[in-house]
Amino acid sequence: MFEPVAFPSTFFSVEQASGIYVVVLNREQLTDDDNLEQFAQDFQLLIEKYEIKRLVIRLNQVRYMTSSAIGRLITLHRKMIRSESLLVLSEPTKDVQTILDTARLLNYFKVRHTLDESLALCAS
Repeated sequence: MFEPVAFPSTFFSVEQASGIYVVVLNREQLTDDDNLEQFAQDFQLLIEKYEIKRLVIRLNQVRYMTSSAIGRLITLHRKMIRSESLLVLSEPTKDVQTILDTARLLNYFKVRHTLDESLALCAS
């Protein structure tokens, strides 16, 4: 089972099991009103500190995100690909899925509709 990881972020909590890290975003919105630079720094620190190779980001609580927030996820995705790591966006809400589809990013990111599907992809 997943165990909590002590990681200080106001944007998300982290769990880990068998080398797969699951980030649970705890915001309903990711907008320019939030400190998106800190959002990106939290992810960078998390990846570096734990040398993460498989990361699932749960979007099941997020209802809206701006292009700036999506840009931070794109940057994170690129960094992970360069280090031969895997990033999976999991459980997008209908609204977030629409945003990603409109931006033509559903095929750019690895997106799975359930946590089980996301974990299975990371385990393969």
